[in-house]
Amino acid sequence: MLPFLPSPHPLVGHPLAAGLNLRNSRGTLVIANELHFLKFHPIVFIQCAGGATKTTAPGCLIGDFLLYIADRLGPYCVNLNVKSTRSEFEVPQVGVNIKTNLQRASVKEKARHEIERKVYSDIEIPTIEVAADEIPAILVANLRQIILWQKRKTTLTAETIEMVIDLFNEGLVHEASPLDVINATEISHGIGAYQQKIVLYQAIFSRKLRLDLFESHFFIDKPMQSESQDAVEVFGHWFRRGP
Repeated sequence: MLPFLPSPHPLVGHPLAAGLNLRNSRGTLVIANELHFLKFHPIVFIQCAGGATKTTAPGCLIGDFLLYIADRLGPYCVNLNVKSTRSEFEVPQVGVNIKTNLQRASVKEKARHEIERKVYSDIEIPTIEVAADEIPAILVANLRQIILWQKRKTTLTAETIEMVIDLFNEGLVHEASPLDVINATEISHGIGAYQQKIVLYQAIFSRKLRLDLFESHFFIDKPMQSESQDAVEVFGHWFRRGP
């Protein structure tokens, strides 16, 4: 929720932000007025007490994700604006029907994004526009499969986990399938398949096992292929701090 009145920087009060020189936000009302978009600013209708009349008050623009990230310089924020397709940044899809004036709706949508971008850029928070259909479908499918294993707990010791990861990496060199490695390790070290699967999927996600996630779907019984592109590098610009 973007504040319509002047307010502290989102990092104010964050335990890692002590001592940082943080600018205050001027709020969406001031920015909308400067950009000549005040007529597009949200409003809410309030029923007056004891009467039938209504009054209006400013409403809030709602963003998608305000990320809190830390690097060696400390914490910072990134405003991530997400749509299904790139065209939705120009013409809205939600709330549109046959009676909608698409030209006005498009102008209003652009105004909303420009207000949002300016509010955050004023306080040195970059706004990144992300379209889901620009993310490779194979990468999405692989990450969806991998993410399901990230909260599972293994009973293996830290030393055993590292050994299993080493065995998967050795299997990767020889283009073995994860299942081949799992079966061999279960025979040689007595480590159950389920425990190894937890290690496998978490090692891929933490990039300790660098498999290809862009070019082919990951199947546990198919030969492992080495990483062709690093997803963190490909999409790293989404998460970099502003100027």
